[in-house]
Formats: sequence, structure tokens, C-alpha cells
Amino acid sequence: MLDILEFEQNTKKYINNNCYIFCGHHEQLIKENIKKIIDNNINNDFKDLNYVQFDGSQLEEFDIVFNACETLPFMSEKKVVIIYRANFLDDNKNDNKTKKLYKDLENYITNIPSHCIFIMYYIMTNKRDKVSYKIKKLDKKACIVSIDKIKGENLEKRVEKFFNDRGKKIAKIPLKAFIQTIENENLSYIENEVEKLCTYAIYEQIEKKHIKEMYESIKDEDIFDLINFISEKKPRKAIEILNDLIYKGQKINHILVMIEKQFRNLYFIKVGMDQGKTKEILAKELKLHPYGCGVLMSQSKKFTLKQIEKSIELVIETDKKIKTTSVDTQTEVELLIINSICA
Repeated sequence: MLDILEFEQNTKKYINNNCYIFCGHHEQLIKENIKKIIDNNINNDFKDLNYVQFDGSQLEEFDIVFNACETLPFMSEKKVVIIYRANFLDDNKNDNKTKKLYKDLENYITNIPSHCIFIMYYIMTNKRDKVSYKIKKLDKKACIVSIDKIKGENLEKRVEKFFNDRGKKIAKIPLKAFIQTIENENLSYIENEVEKLCTYAIYEQIEKKHIKEMYESIKDEDIFDLINFISEKKPRKAIEILNDLIYKGQKINHILVMIEKQFRNLYFIKVGMDQGKTKEILAKELKLHPYGCGVLMSQSKKFTLKQIEKSIELVIETDKKIKTTSVDTQTEVELLIINSICA
């Protein structure tokens, strides 16, 4: 069984397995890591022809999955077949349909063709849940990846390495301040934020002042209003707020950071609400004031989960484009707003 760090190292080295089973408490984090496998193996031009997914909670029989895996890829060496929310991997699911799905999976898993990467993931709904016996039983037949957040000293060491890899030194106090400020233990997200902060500080050693300048200067109300106008499909109003923030001296990368943070909070809140979590529980988990959490809960109802996911992807793509190409940054964020409305 791999942890998130070992999986990340394998991905960077393009080490692939035929079959992956992801498990953990955070679906978005699992999806982001699965996307790395897809991006490493499938040309985006042919993704629709070489990527097949099934809803595990609605799966009635394994034959359709079997057929998808056996079908040859189109203009590609690999294809990816995914079963998301594979609830039949839960030890508590023991009805006849679930038993048959698991048995069929167990029989097939060692015979997956070399052209196919077969992926499943299972979400643990309770924070006390551990990897199920059903998953452990498949450990020698598939690559099991436990996706849990890295915390404490291990997280600090990992983040410090991100800075060191970019030739930047950061002392313990600003390092802790940075981690507390971004409030996100997703390593890909953190590395992206480290890159932004290093770019912002340029030749200076990272200090608390840089973190404060970059992350704490935009009011939450402004970003809330901007996102609200996106939900109401009012691009002109949203762009007016963007222009106002720029006029006040806010930098584009600061604004993008806050927009992404808002959408991520909306994602976790919407998923939590679907799981029946209360405002108090969500506020505690996301480290939000109960009032602010309540406001976000109301705002999340104006979006579908798919719209929020797409908006997060658009923010990441916009940030990457701004950093790697010569474009008009303000125009790119305006396009981000318009595309988010159309998502």
C-alpha cells in the first residue's frame, strides 16, 4: 500500500500500474491524484475515446466494466477505465449484488490487459474509518493508494522542501504561518502556492510580510460577491468587482488565490451537505466562522458540484497560463469569470 507521498514520487517518474484502488476521506484530493495518471497516459485530443467511467453506486454488473477494459484504445497506447465511488469495496455492503460485483472484480483484476489502466476509488465517510478488509485483500493484485492529508512535522518538512527546490530558504515561523494561511494539505495545491509565493518574493528570503501581503489583503466579502455574481450569471457585475480590486492595487495572482480558495470551500461544503453534515461540523472542519460557513452553504446551493469542479480547473488553468505565457493577465481573469458562468 502506498501513501500519497510515495504515489506522487511514482507519478513524477512515470511509474504506472495496471490497476489502482484509491481510498481516503477526501474525494477531491483523490480525483486530483487520479487526474495525474490520466494526464500522464492519455493525449487530451483523444481523451473522450480512451477514458471511460462508471458510477460504482449505480453499477449493476461487472460485464460492462470488463468490456470497457478489453476494448483497445484509439490512437493511444493506453486507455483509462474508472469506477468512482466503488461502494462494493465497503465491508458493510454485503447484499447479493455487492458480493457478486466484488467476486467478479477479484477474479478479473489479475487479467487486466496491458493497454488498460483500471482505477477504482472508495470514499470513507467517517473520519474513524480505516481501509476495508476487501481492499486489503486486493493489495497484492492492485496498487492500493491511501489518500490522507499529511499533517504536522511531516507536512512542514515537505513544504520546506518545495521552497528549497526553488532555491528559497524559509525559517520555521514563516513556514508555519504559510501552512496555516493556505489551510490546505493537498500537496499539489501547496506546491502551486509555493511557486506563486517564490515568484512574488523574487530575490528575497521568504518572510511573514510576504505571506501577509499575498494572502491577507483581499476582503472575503469582495470575493464572495464576485462568486455570487458568477452564480447569478452576471458577468458584467463580477468583472466590475475584479476591476475595482485591481484599481485598489490588488495583484492578479492574489485575486486568483482567493477565487480558488472560495471555490474549494464551496466544493467541500457542498459535498459535506450532501453527506448530511451540519453547519457546526463544516465550520469546524474548514476552520470557518459559523456565520461565514452558513453564508457559504447558501451560496453553494446556487452551483452544481460539476460547476464548482470545473471552475476550480479553470482557475488552475488560468494561473498556469498567466505564469507560463505572455498574455494580458486582466483579460485572462475576465475570461475565467465568463467561462465559469458557462461551466
